[in-house]
Amino acid sequence: MQSHGFFYHLLGKSATVIGKCSGGGSHNLVHSEFEGEDWGIGVLNYEDGTQVVVEGNYATRGGKDDFVEIYGSAGVIKADRIKMSSAIDRLDSPGASRCHSKY
Repeated sequence: MQSHGFFYHLLGKSATVIGKCSGGGSHNLVHSEFEGEDWGIGVLNYEDGTQVVVEGNYATRGGKDDFVEIYGSAGVIKADRIKMSSAIDRLDSPGASRCHSKY
């Protein structure tokens, strides 16, 4: 998962990682034609007690959402749209294309 690299850069190497994925092929949630998995989740545990949950998927209708939420004892930081594209998306019905506005 690409998210793991983000937190590796931010927090360093985790002490343990627990993960689960859809399994690929006929075990996928949506895309049985994919050889690889279409969904996965991981929990990264750090020596200081910090825990990080990362999810990667291609099963979300309307496309992939890229965001980070960091919760701490004094508040929360939310970073949405970290993929550096437009802030406006139009998500059409299944089977239609995804459009990023350039405005």
